[in-house]
Amino acid sequence: MIEPSMRTYLSTTSTHTSRFFLKIAPQGTVTPYGVLFKVSPGKEYTHTGSNLAQTRMQCSCYSTLYQQAKMTANNVIGLMEIWPNSASTTAVGVQSVFLDGERDLYEDDKNMHHVALDFIVWHSQ
Repeated sequence: MIEPSMRTYLSTTSTHTSRFFLKIAPQGTVTPYGVLFKVSPGKEYTHTGSNLAQTRMQCSCYSTLYQQAKMTANNVIGLMEIWPNSASTTAVGVQSVFLDGERDLYEDDKNMHHVALDFIVWHSQ
């Protein structure tokens, strides 16, 4: 599963926060933080079979301050781009990572800025 590897990698290398959660952050989590979840799995098939997957992962960066959410998102983008070539043990099997989308959002009910980043992660299964 790529989700725990991505969480561990970001938690141990991010310079803006070490708080990354899978699917949902606990209530009352101090900002900034990130939430990761799989948007869609994917497999690449060939005539000889394949163990290569193309998974769409979303990392949502939250903060009460817009600039802080953007800085965290920019940090995540940079880290994801170098993940396949990093010395991190979580990079084993990660072939490439591409940023596929970035959206700035705001949640009125929580007074929270939210930058949603979509990544395509090619990895072995």
